[in-house]
Amino acid sequence: MPCMSPKRVAALAVRRYGADRARVRDLCRTILEADGDADDLLQALLVHGVITGIQAGELRQLMEAEAGELSSVEHEPRSQSVHGEDDEPPTLLDCRTAIPEITESDLALEDVPLSGGPEPTRIGGFRILHRLGDGSMGAVYLGYHEVQDRHVAIKVLADHLALNETCVERFYRESKCSLLLNHPHIVRGYSAAYDDVAQKHYLVREFIDGLSAQALLERVNRFPVGTAVHATLDVALALVYLQERDLVHRDIKPDNILITRCGAAKLADLGLLKRSGDRNSRVRLGKGSGTSFYMPHEQALDAHRVDGRSDIYALGATLYHLLTGEVPFPGGSHHEIVEKKATGAFRPASALNPAVPPELDAILSRMLALQPNQRYGSAAELVADLEGTGLAVAPTEFPELNGVLLGYPAPFPAAETGQKTRPDYDTPLPVDVLELSPPTEQARPWSALLVRMGLALAVITLLGVVLTHFVLES
Repeated sequence: MPCMSPKRVAALAVRRYGADRARVRDLCRTILEADGDADDLLQALLVHGVITGIQAGELRQLMEAEAGELSSVEHEPRSQSVHGEDDEPPTLLDCRTAIPEITESDLALEDVPLSGGPEPTRIGGFRILHRLGDGSMGAVYLGYHEVQDRHVAIKVLADHLALNETCVERFYRESKCSLLLNHPHIVRGYSAAYDDVAQKHYLVREFIDGLSAQALLERVNRFPVGTAVHATLDVALALVYLQERDLVHRDIKPDNILITRCGAAKLADLGLLKRSGDRNSRVRLGKGSGTSFYMPHEQALDAHRVDGRSDIYALGATLYHLLTGEVPFPGGSHHEIVEKKATGAFRPASALNPAVPPELDAILSRMLALQPNQRYGSAAELVADLEGTGLAVAPTEFPELNGVLLGYPAPFPAAETGQKTRPDYDTPLPVDVLELSPPTEQARPWSALLVRMGLALAVITLLGVVLTHFVLES
């Protein structure tokens, strides 16, 4: 695709979507050294998870528009669904509405800031303590409410994305879903609004005192079998909850699974959530919303025609990655990965990790079946099979993982499946929770109970004295 250079694609990825500048530079340098073009860089950014499928689609539309090719693309049939129906192609007006015009500042990759303006100090009544991390949509901060005496995570939409109508809509879609959905294995949202003083869109949500499964994989390469099954079972329970409401997540992957220090797994990022079979999604992308390594073949062809079985496939690819340290269908581009998935053939997990038992290989084979009707019909069936293996073990039995997870070697009580984590109880947490030792259990509840019992006894005694005096007087 001519006209747009790889450097320009790199600059747009960083400026518009908050992509990690160092990773974008490394990939751009690799593509340029191999005499690749902008399309090659776009594929690399998507495959390596630097940008999302939606962002890749928007960048591709910009590339097509700049090359003068978009008008012809509108008349070409979009990707076919498994049912053989055509998806509605985006129009040139749609693209211009959803994506701001390219400015000269977009072209200077070296001068692109990772965040717009100074760090906020207060948002929505919360005091900002420090930045927890960065994502494709903006930064996440640790916030503290003085009156309520609780810590929360505050997701702030990046300034340059606040000008993008599509990104703002997705941000508030995630906000609304996280507020309405209440499940112990889904990250809970508390409020969302626009702060007039800080001039930022923000989402206040449950603070998860742990790391993502992806961050753990980068440190330990692969999970112990029991830990991987435990995390997968937790997410499967979240899928049961979503499927009961006819909802599809569409972007299940290790980076969207958070592991708490209690050992529970929580599903995050509801920005692509939609109802099964809903053709009226505001996502204007005909192909592959999601992440190439984990999405099923049918989702790579058409992001709208998916159902709960698509999430089961993505969870299967995630479980495979947790167990082996590799994805079931590797590849250097989105197209290559989709072609491999079309064959349905992958190496058994036990071939890469001998600790994987045959019954888990069988479960993975069914989760990763090419045809949706050959997979588990529901997440509830998957939960039954995973529980039936008896393999799920909380990560506190694995010191090497527990130490990585929390930054300290001391064990922490494991959470049973479905059990609430400490942040759910609104327990005040230290500011540097990942750097401090876990709080020791205090005997405060017992002492408080004794105080209450003493007060009650004193009241009863006083009432007895008053009544006795009254009887004697009468």
